[in-house]
Amino acid sequence: MTPFILLLCVTLAAIPPCTDPEAARSAFAAALQQAAQRELAKARALYIRAHAVCPRIATAFNLASTHQLLGKPVGAHDLLEALLDQDFGPLSERQRQAVQALRQSTSSERAQVDLHVPTQEPHVFLLDDQVRSSTSARSRLWLNPGSHRLRIESPDGRSQQTSVQLSAGQRTVVEHVLPPRPGTLRVVASAGAQALEIVGVTKGTG
Repeated sequence: MTPFILLLCVTLAAIPPCTDPEAARSAFAAALQQAAQRELAKARALYIRAHAVCPRIATAFNLASTHQLLGKPVGAHDLLEALLDQDFGPLSERQRQAVQALRQSTSSERAQVDLHVPTQEPHVFLLDDQVRSSTSARSRLWLNPGSHRLRIESPDGRSQQTSVQLSAGQRTVVEHVLPPRPGTLRVVASAGAQALEIVGVTKGTG
């Protein structure tokens, strides 16, 4: 009998290069000191600096933890997803458990906004004055708790904006309807002076 041989092809994800290991080590060590002193904003800036030049598991996890402590669960959750996808290298079982636990926590802290735009017209969506995308009729947004501005704009300048105040874990629906295009009313007087009155518009004669 001819033996059956199973060949397994395993593709390992490439770990991002470390372009400046010394700068990363220095920034990481400084971030740990700032975190120990509860200077979380400074610690986050240093973790971001370290992660930019040398994206590694410990840096990404500490950065995600700091994001969460600063009330930024969306950024934390994105990093944790990348960690579970092994974008920064393979995780040990202990590391995986820690990442999964933190991801579950940050997932429940994100606010959810279901954006409805009932129009077929082209439009652009802006979140906090930053262009996000050309939205479809329905979009789901994951946002950090706090105040946000949601705005849609059409190419001809029409727009609608809504401000929302979101708490951790809140879910809400926002519907944006573009204002109608301005129309033109043409009146032709057949004879003599004619009085014209349109509700809400100053009277005129023609």
